[in-house]
Amino acid sequence: MLVNRLGEAALEAVTKTRVVGLGGCMFASPEPFGKGSLLQMLITVEGTVVDCLARVVYEIEKDDGFEIGVEFLFLNEAKLRRLRTLFPDLPDAP
Repeated sequence: MLVNRLGEAALEAVTKTRVVGLGGCMFASPEPFGKGSLLQMLITVEGTVVDCLARVVYEIEKDDGFEIGVEFLFLNEAKLRRLRTLFPDLPDAP
């Protein structure tokens, strides 16, 4: 996954998600991104890339860096469908 912090203090990282859901994900980073920061994320899902906007909701400092939790913002239906392929056991939304 490629993560870019938007704004004047741009920051870029290539990392892997540790936890992912339909509403957001958690990833590791050697540096903090800043709670509340807006991120542009490119997530590879089954060979295709899902681009999304996200907001940092928490950061936990660890011995080897930070765990960063984000919520996805403004996912359109096509992007949501692509992410849902990661969760085949979830019931379809009404």
